[in-house]
Amino acid sequence: MQHNWCPFCSSQQGSPEPFRGLINSPSLRSEVIFQGKHWAILHDIAPIAPYHVLAVSRRHFPSSVCSDAAEAEELSELKVKIRDFHKKQTGLPTLFFEHGAANEGYGSACIVHAHLHAVPVMWESFAPHILYQLNDLGSPLDGPAQPGTAYLMIEFGAGAQVTWPDSGVPCQFFRQLTARAVGYPERGRWQSCLMPEEIERTKTWMLECAGKWAQV
Repeated sequence: MQHNWCPFCSSQQGSPEPFRGLINSPSLRSEVIFQGKHWAILHDIAPIAPYHVLAVSRRHFPSSVCSDAAEAEELSELKVKIRDFHKKQTGLPTLFFEHGAANEGYGSACIVHAHLHAVPVMWESFAPHILYQLNDLGSPLDGPAQPGTAYLMIEFGAGAQVTWPDSGVPCQFFRQLTARAVGYPERGRWQSCLMPEEIERTKTWMLECAGKWAQV
């Protein structure tokens, strides 16, 4: 199934003007807290926990493994910046995770546009929620996924990435595991963060994240 509309671009895939919707809209400009040449850092509009940010590609492509050499280099640099930010604000290492989308459809990704989640989390809290579920994911890949295929990736701290083929896990799988690990299981699905009972906390965390990033 093809998905031609992208909420990050607000344009048709392949448009000569990508990255002009959610990220470049003047009304939502505050969501962008850092812009590089190839990637931007946004505070998540439905944060799992304080200082939850996204690294989003400026060019439209489905997942980070589709990056060219310059894009991949800048993403590595932004990961260092995000790790330093989380360490300074919380004292915790960063968990990166990605539901990499396939060219022909979502897989378990919600959006077919490259974006990595970054959440400060203590490994001792996260491990019990992920280790017992690894069997459900099957064997990890020997290296990065092939561009255009659906996959699941986690990277903790400055450690190596671990990637699995996306064989049909629930949508927002890693997001829900992470939400339980950081003590906010009710925020496991992004839609729940925009409900009346959660919206004020969402706004508070977004403003706090933007304010602290401005001091970096």
